[in-house]
Amino acid sequence: MGSQLIQDGSRRASVTLFLYSRNRRLGMMEDREGSSLEIDYEGSLEHGGWWGTPRWLADEFGEFLGYESYGDAE
Repeated sequence: MGSQLIQDGSRRASVTLFLYSRNRRLGMMEDREGSSLEIDYEGSLEHGGWWGTPRWLADEFGEFLGYESYGDAE
């Protein structure tokens, strides 16, 4: 889960998930090993909001290629 300050001074929060089934990585067909599921929090962090629509993101820089199966930390 992450948070960052955006230009207008408000905060942006999101969560990035790596999904596994039977100890194998799930993801987009064309980038299964490096993709992750991201969900943005929309609305006020202080006064309430909601989790937006999940979307698959490709790992453009190869940061997560080492996590092919659950527990693989290289």
